Amino acid sequence: MKQILDTIQDTAVRLFNVEVTPELTRPNEQFGDYATNVALQLAGRLNKNPREIADALATELQTRLIEIVSNVTVAGPGFINIRLTDRAMLASATMPAAPGVYASKEMVIETNNPNPFKDMHIGHAYNSIVADTVANLLEAGQGNVHRVSYHGDVGLHVGKSMWAILKHIDYTPEQLGAIPENERAKFLSDMYAQGAVAYEQDDLAKQQIEAYSKQSFVLDDPIFEQVYTTCKEWSFGYFDQVFGLIGSKPTERRYLERETDQAGRATV
Repeated sequence: MKQILDTIQDTAVRLFNVEVTPELTRPNEQFGDYATNVALQLAGRLNKNPREIADALATELQTRLIEIVSNVTVAGPGFINIRLTDRAMLASATMPAAPGVYASKEMVIETNNPNPFKDMHIGHAYNSIVADTVANLLEAGQGNVHRVSYHGDVGLHVGKSMWAILKHIDYTPEQLGAIPENERAKFLSDMYAQGAVAYEQDDLAKQQIEAYSKQSFVLDDPIFEQVYTTCKEWSFGYFDQVFGLIGSKPTERRYLERETDQAGRATV
């Protein structure tokens, strides 16, 4: 930060009557937000112990930068570590990026990948927040960013959920209408959990689940397809709601495993 650099430079003049061009680096986060070796730069010119110089500078900087710095410490032979206040850290995060860093570049960022028919967990939030942060930074540099997501909408996990769902509604798609909208996410989570247990403990259920897993690829059973489509829409509605709550921007396109399965197999 320019204010810190200017203050270090001015303090060196005030304390030691020496002009110096300090540099700030990023230390390990346990030591602070910024570090400078300016005391080591000054030691040879002043013929003094760098630790003594650093202590004097740190005391002065702590006072002069009190509005933006929470503490200034000295480590090793004379490295000065600086930790910002929360307010200053937030201000630095909202500073505009250098214009045009990524101008005219096309970038695709995969932001979130929860699978439908299952509940979400903290890992999905982590993936979305990190990827969306990367996308935001690239956009700040004027990059043309495309947010996309990839979801497994076929396979064994679908078979487990569909086995329990079809059993619960007695193979009657109209019974799904009895499930309140605010309970749909929990319903899908419970159904997947029941199917997962049955798959491990019941041989007949395991056979049925494996058949439903195959059915998820072809969708040639009209009852299965109707229930499958409805519940998949529920899942994505729930995902959009959660990602909106944590502040992630919507994806430009969802890529579904159903769409890529045949091309992927052919490529492999």
